[in-house]
Amino acid sequence: MIASLPKSPPHQAPVGAPLARFKKLWLILAGAGIVLLGLSIWLIATFMTSNVPRLNESTIVLAKFAATKQYDSLSFEQQRQYMKVLEKREQDLDKAFEQHQISESEFRNALEQAWLGKHLSRVENFRGLAPGQPRIEYLAKLLDKKVDKERKHPHTSTANEIKVDESAAEARVESWPPDIRAQWQMFHAAYHDAKKAREKAEKQAAKSPATKPGGS
Repeated sequence: MIASLPKSPPHQAPVGAPLARFKKLWLILAGAGIVLLGLSIWLIATFMTSNVPRLNESTIVLAKFAATKQYDSLSFEQQRQYMKVLEKREQDLDKAFEQHQISESEFRNALEQAWLGKHLSRVENFRGLAPGQPRIEYLAKLLDKKVDKERKHPHTSTANEIKVDESAAEARVESWPPDIRAQWQMFHAAYHDAKKAREKAEKQAAKSPATKPGGS
């Protein structure tokens, strides 16, 4: 009688095989999730930037855009460009408001952006000058310009009666990059000191007796 051969045991998968398959599946799913997340971010960014107006758009379009949450979500460098453009279009803003093409809130907000753009330009100019006499002379020119503007441009329209809320405008500065905030504060501290010094000198000159012609 021929002895039967021993049966070979059934094939068993290595103990670590299920765990390895699970890890592989997890990696595939995680990779797909990352790809989908990146695609979603790209689509959102594309959608948002596609609605951002060009800098050469009409003043009405820019004024309305500057009053949106989308504008507030832009980076400082992007906002800076719009501020600089609106700074150069103050007369157009007045006209758009007078013709009821933008609302009063849009007008006020656009004026704030224009004001910030103007002062950013001054901050940059001031920073580019050497400390001392060059900066002193620059501040004196700004103060002269302010007096001259008030003398030549009386309030003759509804638009001119609406003033920039400087406190609200400066509140926006708190969200700017630290280095820009520091430059802003340095310039305005110097500007206010120069303004106070001029006002003090004018008061002293007004109190002192006028020199009589031919007097000793």
